[in-house]
Amino acid sequence: MNISRSYTLILFLLLIAISLKAQDKITLDGRVTDPQRVPVEGATFMTQDGTVAAITDTNGKFRILMPPGPVTFYLTHISYVNREVTHTFTSPEYIQVVMQPETVSLNEVIISETDPRDNIKQTTTGLTHLSMKNIRNIPAFLGETDVIKSITLLPGVSTVGEGAAGFNVRGGSIDQNLVMIDGMQLFNTSHVLGFFSIFHPDATRDFDLYKGHMPAVYGGRVSSVLDVNSLQGNKDKWGATAGIGTFSTRLTVNGPVTKNISVLAAGRITYSDWILGQIKDLDVQQSSADFRDVFFRIDDYFNERHHLMLSAIHSRDNFNFAGDFGYAWSNNGFNMNYDFQISPLTRLDVEANFLRYESSLSDYTDGLESRLENGMDKWGGRANIHITPASHDINAGIEGKLYDPPVERRFPLNEMSGVIPKAVNRSRGREMAIYLNDVFTISPVFDISAGIRLNMYQHLGYAREYLYESDDIADENIVDSVFYDQGEVITTYTQPAPRISVRYEFNPATSLKASYNRTYQYLHLISNTTAPTPVDQWQVSTRYIPPTSSDNYSLGVYRNFNNDKWVTSMEVFYKQQQNVIEYKDFADLLVQENMESELLIGNGKAYGVELFLKHSTPKWNSWISYVYTRSFVSVDEPSGDINDGEWFPAYYDQPHAFKFVSDLRLGRRGSFSVNFIYNTGRPITALVSDYRMGQLVIPHYSDRNEYRIPNYMRLDVSFTIGNIINKFEDKLNISVYNILGRKNAYSVYYERLVDEPIPQAYKLSVLGSAFPSITYSIEL
Repeated sequence: MNISRSYTLILFLLLIAISLKAQDKITLDGRVTDPQRVPVEGATFMTQDGTVAAITDTNGKFRILMPPGPVTFYLTHISYVNREVTHTFTSPEYIQVVMQPETVSLNEVIISETDPRDNIKQTTTGLTHLSMKNIRNIPAFLGETDVIKSITLLPGVSTVGEGAAGFNVRGGSIDQNLVMIDGMQLFNTSHVLGFFSIFHPDATRDFDLYKGHMPAVYGGRVSSVLDVNSLQGNKDKWGATAGIGTFSTRLTVNGPVTKNISVLAAGRITYSDWILGQIKDLDVQQSSADFRDVFFRIDDYFNERHHLMLSAIHSRDNFNFAGDFGYAWSNNGFNMNYDFQISPLTRLDVEANFLRYESSLSDYTDGLESRLENGMDKWGGRANIHITPASHDINAGIEGKLYDPPVERRFPLNEMSGVIPKAVNRSRGREMAIYLNDVFTISPVFDISAGIRLNMYQHLGYAREYLYESDDIADENIVDSVFYDQGEVITTYTQPAPRISVRYEFNPATSLKASYNRTYQYLHLISNTTAPTPVDQWQVSTRYIPPTSSDNYSLGVYRNFNNDKWVTSMEVFYKQQQNVIEYKDFADLLVQENMESELLIGNGKAYGVELFLKHSTPKWNSWISYVYTRSFVSVDEPSGDINDGEWFPAYYDQPHAFKFVSDLRLGRRGSFSVNFIYNTGRPITALVSDYRMGQLVIPHYSDRNEYRIPNYMRLDVSFTIGNIINKFEDKLNISVYNILGRKNAYSVYYERLVDEPIPQAYKLSVLGSAFPSITYSIEL
């Protein structure tokens, strides 16, 4: 351990060891909800002299410190009926407060889902909270509001191109992002190879994206956390929301079953083949793509202290390319969460979940008709104690995960196929952790979020582990192998992961934040393609494939102007990663028994700066961001090196990114929205020359990722008008994606023409034209 890291750990331990300060005030904790128990964010508690005592957070929670005695508060919110709350402070308590919705017709008032001073007040660096209401007016591809597409409009979040699954955060790969819904971990969130995600827009409440500091309650990924929360069913009356558009149809139904039980069910189907027929490519016109997804949630409030939530998700995709090959993938999972308010200051949360991800690749080439199948089963559970004494917000718990992939197999589809059946048992892994995280206030202008997560990971049998003659891990160096029985421990990693984030508020409009995170990742997406495919293999850590670790540093200045109408921030970040997975040239990764022989282990680093400016007025909301990010990889080991061991750009390295998002309100019923995106093209390994050896032409490629595809630019527009039919909550959305019809390059490929010795380079554009859409939505 180096000196700087030792000092960091010492400081971290000192901060954790700070004892609770003596208080002469009494704490009142609580939660504000509407009658359907949906949290009310931004509700204000004011004393009789006009002093603001507390403002509820995104979960409707609040904390008030007052001297002993009775106090009367006025609870206000622009969307709810004001009410008076009287409380006598004698001992710490926890209360529930219900606010009744109020329908008010306003011409020039914007109801914000988030406090504009959140960027000043929250302790965490790099945290963004958005609700579905925030993003519904953002222009979307074919009119579908989408969580993943929306976060790619945020600074520091990108993709390698249109039609690419997943997203990249601050110079990290897509598998370095932990994505969850209601605590259930997901492995593939894409529909139609990345154009949409499996998060149903009418069944999603909000989400948090952690790009910098990740509290110790989260583990298993090294770049970011996307924590999505579903919507709870209406507790008082039945209702429905429906939408029909050019691409898909969706329906959501929710309501009460009994006095304490509510349900929500949402489904969506697509009919997209006609759109593929509009693309000027014969192969694409002969292709097909479709998906479906279903989400279900039930909530049971036994009383004010006990709450049980059950949710389930199902999604299925099929994609066929011109009868040549086809992909299919699905997610099936459930989650159970039980929370119990033990005392006014203590709550227990227990959750258990399961997800099965399955994928397949069908090859219809004559003589090679075959199907490849793989996937991943993941079991998880967590118990968390949440304690909120004065000036502290403590989470402590234990978490366990089991990764249990099915047998990966490839088999012929008919008797004429020349494919030989093959099956491989994939490695299993068990990840366990205990953690402690405390957000504590030193003074009104200085607070700290500090935590530690102790990880223990075990590689488990049933498995066959190969032994190699030297550190050069290759098939020709295998000398022996060892068989391990089901559940037998093969390799163990035990690693502490400290995290700390500090905030200092210079004045009510300015704050400075800094954070350090040590994170580990024990599950890797093995792929040698630019954009991952559904059949890319999830591989657990083994003796030869060690866990990836990362030291993440962030520093940010946050400043608001003109009564919070202008919100600005500047964050700089640096990541240093160890045991980054790369692949050998021409690696064979499918149905591979000793995967480590096709991989290389290297190091990574990423750094950059994010500039963000947001402006809000009663009629116009917009934001602008510019991000400069670099991401590099270095591989130099006995099994081989890349580019002679020198640093080279990662395939998702895109130095410059500019984004503009704007929503202009047109009176009471309409709005006009615009997106503009510009970023540097991603790196590629290019063909630079070739030579002949007799009749054989040998291609010569550049160093890994030495060249780049053309830069990316896109403009989207959207017009929305509401209250089309009187007495109904409805709206009509007209959107045009890529209105300029720009043929953005997804990749560059090479094709040798007849009688031409040198292959020609061609640009592949997935969406090379404007895509209009019309979507009508109604709420009953």
